Amino acid sequence: MARSNANISRRDVMKYGGAAGVGTVIAGCIGGESPDDDAEGEFVYLTTQQPSSIDPARSLDELEGIYNSNVYDPLLRYDDQFPPELTAGVAEDWDLDDDGRTYTFELQDDLEFHNGDPVTADDVAFSIERVMSIREGPSWMWEGLLTEDSATVVDETTVEVELEETFAPFTATMPWLFIVNEDQVLEHEDGGDLGGDWLEDNSAGSGPFELAEYQRGESITLERNDDWWGEFPDGGFAEVTIDIGLEVSTKMGMMRNHDGHLTDRWLAYPNYMELDEADGVSLSETETYNTYYIYMNMLTEPLDDVHVRRAISYAFDYETAMSILGTEDSLNGPLPDAMEHATTDGVHQYEHDLDAAEAELEQSDYDIEDIEVTYVSQPDISANQDIGLMMEDEFSQIGITVNLEDAPWTRIVEMASDPETSPQMFPLWGLIEYDDPDAFLWSMWHSSSVGTYLNGSNYEDDEIDALLQEGRRTIDTDERADIYAEIQQIIAEDAPTLFVANDVTRFGVNSDVSGFADNGIMGYTHQFHNYSQE
Repeated sequence: MARSNANISRRDVMKYGGAAGVGTVIAGCIGGESPDDDAEGEFVYLTTQQPSSIDPARSLDELEGIYNSNVYDPLLRYDDQFPPELTAGVAEDWDLDDDGRTYTFELQDDLEFHNGDPVTADDVAFSIERVMSIREGPSWMWEGLLTEDSATVVDETTVEVELEETFAPFTATMPWLFIVNEDQVLEHEDGGDLGGDWLEDNSAGSGPFELAEYQRGESITLERNDDWWGEFPDGGFAEVTIDIGLEVSTKMGMMRNHDGHLTDRWLAYPNYMELDEADGVSLSETETYNTYYIYMNMLTEPLDDVHVRRAISYAFDYETAMSILGTEDSLNGPLPDAMEHATTDGVHQYEHDLDAAEAELEQSDYDIEDIEVTYVSQPDISANQDIGLMMEDEFSQIGITVNLEDAPWTRIVEMASDPETSPQMFPLWGLIEYDDPDAFLWSMWHSSSVGTYLNGSNYEDDEIDALLQEGRRTIDTDERADIYAEIQQIIAEDAPTLFVANDVTRFGVNSDVSGFADNGIMGYTHQFHNYSQE
């Protein structure tokens, strides 16, 4: 398919300034066709990220979720309000049996995959079997809950799913169960890979868009599926181009010159302020579940001492950090305030208090002059770097030395995969895949997550493990609230991380685009079928 001038190649990057950083671009030095002059109705999304996989059973990161939720229909979808609610996907209705473990999903009639095959209960059962067989991507949500044999086809439009044990937020995770065409996938199976290699270059979904072209390291092109069961707005886009791996200055230049319609969330605060002043660009600013933490690796000295961690928690200048991030919304514990069951009751609050920090150090087993920590952050995200400099200055006032190191995010993830090599301290924006406190607390604080970047503190506590398990198994809302309150209290006392802020999520949006909404769920903030051009 011919591609419009709105999509760029790596050869064109230098036209937009090349270097990363705040990325000021000189007006008038580049040209481009305005999106509203695009005869094909192409929407252009600009992102720093690159997918590690586009197979829905192997992919989980934000960009991968954006791709999958637009190309595939999940069993259930999230709508675009905040907090989000579940709406129809492949299934239009569901019921939970009295045993608390058996779900019956009624599918929509007459749904079709992109190739014209009908979507049936067999495809749903196969999609569950496939993801639990591959055991990558979103399968972590259902570990110990689903097996390859958990789904039973009742009839063509009814499927029964029996869990190994009660899991209260099960339906909240169903937007990550993307339904693939069983016949099409198995037709391209190679060596028992369940079609995995083929799906890295092709799609087998029924969603509002279909994969047209994937140029690794450059772009993903999607074509609208006009036979999709849902609705497109008047003025909707016929094609979507996702330009990937872009530098900051490239994104800034493309937005200023109307060669892009939407940025990702990974620009620095000053970049967004620049875009807000640019002609034809507006700013989306929403407080959702965008938490900002700084982990402390509890398996390394001196962070194995709770008094050192508490001292750091008191020495940290939260107001300055929030100013750097561009938010006034503090994070008062492990959960953001807007999340169900979040509480401050009995949850210890750390504030910038150097006297309290020194008092904690006096209780430590370490000599103050020997306390030294290393903070690792991405050089391409200036907020992380600036917060590191602030810590270096503040902590020195109580005798703690902070060493600053740079590493790309891929390297930080690799380091965190082994508790022995995991950074002593590193920052993380806590994006979530489903709307439930379990999405934050299990992945970040359950011992099964030790050795992953999600549990960057390598936190391991038998009491917390038991409470998290109880929270999953409890259906009653009030009982769950009590369980999660106790969890938040214990974690705050242990001070395994700096609870810095509930950051404002920002996106630069072309002013001619309508329909964009941030619902706080990773991968579901970008529903291209809702967008139109005025």
